[in-house]
Amino acid sequence: MAGVIEDQPFTLEKPRYDLSAYSGRVKQMYQQTNPKYLFVSKGRADEAKKLLDDYAEGKAPAGTTDAELWEARAIKEAIFH
Repeated sequence: MAGVIEDQPFTLEKPRYDLSAYSGRVKQMYQQTNPKYLFVSKGRADEAKKLLDDYAEGKAPAGTTDAELWEARAIKEAIFH
């Protein structure tokens, strides 16, 4: 599928989707404007932010998956400006 690498390892430096492809740009925009993020509690948003901060410092909890990190990043990007 163009626009996304399904098993892409998590990174803070690059977007999850290939922004050089139209489908990647659409997926990125949908992710940032997904209505499900309207219902994320302040506590959950703070947890996502802390997880990403810990990851950046090399202190992410053992067993944290790339999927959890991508979801935390999506929450942070959608809620915190």
